[in-house]
Amino acid sequence: LYYDGCALIAVNGKIVGQGSQFSLKDVEVVTATVDLEDVRSYRAAVMSRSLQAAATDVRYKRIEVPTELARMQERFDPSVTPSIPRDVFYHSPEEEIALGPACWLWDYIRRCNGTGYFLPLSGGIDSCATSMIVYSMCNLVVKEAKEGNEQVLKDIRKLTRNEDDWVPTKPQDISSKIFHTCFMGTENSSKQTRGRSRELSEKIGSYHVDLNMDSLVSSVVSLFEVATGKKPIFKIFGGSQIENLALQNIQARLRMVLAYLFAQLLPWVRGIKNSGGLLVLGSA
Repeated sequence: LYYDGCALIAVNGKIVGQGSQFSLKDVEVVTATVDLEDVRSYRAAVMSRSLQAAATDVRYKRIEVPTELARMQERFDPSVTPSIPRDVFYHSPEEEIALGPACWLWDYIRRCNGTGYFLPLSGGIDSCATSMIVYSMCNLVVKEAKEGNEQVLKDIRKLTRNEDDWVPTKPQDISSKIFHTCFMGTENSSKQTRGRSRELSEKIGSYHVDLNMDSLVSSVVSLFEVATGKKPIFKIFGGSQIENLALQNIQARLRMVLAYLFAQLLPWVRGIKNSGGLLVLGSA
């Protein structure tokens, strides 16, 4: 579970302190100076509160104690004033999409001590958007590393199997080690989607594999033909709608099988020591 809200300090409905909504910090402290007399007088002025207080049968005994919460010179220090109310900061929807899931991905990968993520990158908008969320995660990690967040540095060194003094300076330093993408093309794939997949992987620095899976598809179709004596064909070549859907599903299911195969073995292919499999991302 990743909570995507933030800490607020509010006095009489006005915000005087706000934490960061999306952060990789395990602990964040938000402070403000408040005047409790303002709160007391504000509540006393609300008629409903006065009526509720007068109607209750509960009576609390007031006990005076010779104790000050602040030293005398601080209590009457004219330089100590309440924090000025501020406007609430809201992220745009695009920022929330980029930052919220990115923080969750980081929290998940570090808690399960994973080797990285694997994404079938088709070149379509869904998988491209998913890859950008992972890249956003790498951005956040670099930002925290530059600010000296020791816990984040410890976690990223552990995940990338790097030395104790390694500090990433750009997002590609991280994505090249933990993010793996793959274009699984067929004869029906366009040059545009293949090109977009390759170009995006180069920009974000992921370890990219480009392959054709026509032989796999034809093998499955041939197996079906041998077993049943009938060969399905695409609609554009004269086939029916049900044949067309079945052939599309073959490609989708084979891509899923390939995704888990590559996710399990790519760290081994790259020679990453003491590594497990990659976590497979979908873009549904």
